[in-house]
Amino acid sequence: MHHKTPLGTLLRNRRQEASLSLSQLADLTGLHKSYLARIELGEVRQPSPENLQRIAAALELPEATVFGLLDERTRDQLPPLPLYLRAKYDLPDAVIDEVTNYVARYGDLHQGPHDGEDEKPDMH
Repeated sequence: MHHKTPLGTLLRNRRQEASLSLSQLADLTGLHKSYLARIELGEVRQPSPENLQRIAAALELPEATVFGLLDERTRDQLPPLPLYLRAKYDLPDAVIDEVTNYVARYGDLHQGPHDGEDEKPDMH
């Protein structure tokens, strides 16, 4: 049974925009084309982070976009933000602390700041 998911829809649309067949994407990622088709159809609800990184790279999609569409259970399996930022971007500790504090302050990244929270106060 097919259960369309935002992740599957995004991957299929991007693959088609790039004029890639499932076989071509399989060659680029090293993953089996039937596995890729099952992700697109929503039959694989929690692909591994490693496989998603390979797919995102092949489709030239930002990893943050792809990982942002995962089920909450899968997002919970990702490494802690400071570890990810250090490994992926080799950022200095001060920058990692700043980003981590921002995320902690505003909480859910999908909600963003409340109205006015990210604005400078009026100095009338």
